[in-house]
Amino acid sequence: MSIKRDIVRNVRIFWAILAFFALLIVGRIVQLQMTPVSEIGAVAVEVYTTKKKFAAPRGEIYAKNGYLLACSLTFFDLRMDLGAEAITDSIFSANVDSLALCLARLFKDKNQNAYLRELKSARRNNERYHYLGNRKINYMEAEKVKRFPILRRGKYKGGLILEQEILRHRPFGMLGERTLGKLETNAKGVKVGALGLEHAYESELKGVEGVREWRIAPRNRMDFIVKEAVEGNDIITTIDVDMQDLAESALMEQLEQFKAHHGTVTVMEVSTGEIKAIANLEIASDGNYYERRNHAIADAVEPGSVFKLPSMIALLEDGVVKLTDSINTGNGARRFYGATMRDYHAVGKITVQEVFEKSSNVGTSMLVHAAYKDNPQRYIDRLYDLHLGEPLNLKIKGEGRPYIKDTKSSAWWSTSLPWMSVGYEVNVTPLHMLTLYNAIANNGKMVKPRLVYAIKRNGKMIRDFSKPIVIDNNICSEETVKKLHIMLEGVVERGTARNIRDSRYKIAGKTGTAHIAKVGGGYDNQNYRATFIGYFPADNPKYSCAVVIDKPDRSIGRFGGSVAGPVFKKISDALYAKGMLTEKKPLESVLDSTRHRLMLLPGINESTALGKVIGEEFLQENSPIKNSESLMPNVVGMTLTDAVFLLESKGLKVKVQGSGLITNQSLKPGTKIVKGTQVNIYLS
Repeated sequence: MSIKRDIVRNVRIFWAILAFFALLIVGRIVQLQMTPVSEIGAVAVEVYTTKKKFAAPRGEIYAKNGYLLACSLTFFDLRMDLGAEAITDSIFSANVDSLALCLARLFKDKNQNAYLRELKSARRNNERYHYLGNRKINYMEAEKVKRFPILRRGKYKGGLILEQEILRHRPFGMLGERTLGKLETNAKGVKVGALGLEHAYESELKGVEGVREWRIAPRNRMDFIVKEAVEGNDIITTIDVDMQDLAESALMEQLEQFKAHHGTVTVMEVSTGEIKAIANLEIASDGNYYERRNHAIADAVEPGSVFKLPSMIALLEDGVVKLTDSINTGNGARRFYGATMRDYHAVGKITVQEVFEKSSNVGTSMLVHAAYKDNPQRYIDRLYDLHLGEPLNLKIKGEGRPYIKDTKSSAWWSTSLPWMSVGYEVNVTPLHMLTLYNAIANNGKMVKPRLVYAIKRNGKMIRDFSKPIVIDNNICSEETVKKLHIMLEGVVERGTARNIRDSRYKIAGKTGTAHIAKVGGGYDNQNYRATFIGYFPADNPKYSCAVVIDKPDRSIGRFGGSVAGPVFKKISDALYAKGMLTEKKPLESVLDSTRHRLMLLPGINESTALGKVIGEEFLQENSPIKNSESLMPNVVGMTLTDAVFLLESKGLKVKVQGSGLITNQSLKPGTKIVKGTQVNIYLS
């Protein structure tokens, strides 16, 4: 009986379970019958449809003189749907050998047989998204791929999948790299501007994203654009490519010569505040120099003796000194409240003008201390009147904040006044100091430094930033400005920067040599900061320039005049030679520039250089320029600007490859030329 009961119980359990599942199925059928057909269709589409945003072509960044500094280039990942229904076995077998050969020739990473094995394996595994090659391909290569066997049948019949990616490219390599900035991928997987102008003008450059829809079925895969992307706007900078190249080359040479840690150069147009060049180089672990930090904008540091300019402005504006007043600096040492101020060289009894020209720490600190010891806040207020205590508020992120100590500060000491007067216990960026010097060159008018000239879209102006932004129309009196001009010129003519004096044009400026502060306090007697800031030509200033070099090898040199000054001089000499400091015509500038370069060669003086430029030696193949309208000139060694002007003036079409100075040309010098002929010039 027990066996029978067990059987009956098991049967009942079985029928109960069967009834339960039957009820679930019936319930689901009823639910489907009650659901509208439109909703069922929507669910089906939801399963097989996906939408994805794609980046718009990013706007381009240009130099003011028309050169492209940063642009977006289109690259592709090459993939293949080897399970596409339209690729039959017969089509695959008949064409796979040829396809493998084409891929081997394109990528050059493996031979035809290796690609043949790869394609056959992917076909057997029914791979619908197989990656081909070892790299991304460019637009021209993508066009070539579209003609490859099988793939030329297209996306659906040939399995061709080209996934587009827009990458940022800088035609001039690392030129101005830190200022231009870079792109980084954010948390959403989108590339955005992370530094420099790329970051500052992200909203203008990025454009508007497009939307692509993918529809994937078991035997099909389709995609199409739902919303077109809108290309970003173009940024026209104030940068001059030739000046930028010149600044970086001059800085690099000096850093290598003095084995310095890093340095920065900024060249600014006096009347407008337009930054024409801004170079920042720092040594890396491999011993080479790269643009890693925008020192000109970011480094708020103790400037040293170049800060004697604001000290002298305060003294002159308050009428407490005259240039002809005398002061006895003694043996080059002076005690202030238990601390000793020293000069690098004792200068004895000198005038106020000589205090500045000879960069006497003792003389400057004695003058400032005597004038303001009873009311040091008056001196501090003067510094604030010069806008040294407020940031420049540049759009580029990372600007170092200035620090001008206040007498109410807990860090104010009895020694603060004399030491601040010579550029210690204050923090200012090189660009901020240049802005002050530029104001003196501009007869007292302080203009804000600018890196962007305009924003354009399809060649049309959207925003115009060409008008100078005036910070202060008169930072000091006209009388004080004239006296400062005399002293700044005197530094180069008779003072600490005599080594950069030039008979052809006048330079005005100030040297600075500062001990570098240690992180934990105190100063490092082994490391110095060498600076020269000034403007040229002094009698009609067009450009101001700041050069700062940190941690030069002190056994080679450490003073601002000998370490930083020569960089300034190389830049000013080159601009003079190119006719950019005078009102010469363009062709005269080219000839003058070429003559200047010739004079750097052994055995060539000014008269023979002039002969080579304008005489019969034009017709020799190794002369820099040929004066015949029908003969191809030799432009090797020229800058791009000079060469393009010369060649285009002869009616030639110029195509440029590379950056730097010209090293080769497609047409040999002396070749007869016809207007409209294309000539390729190669730079490195």
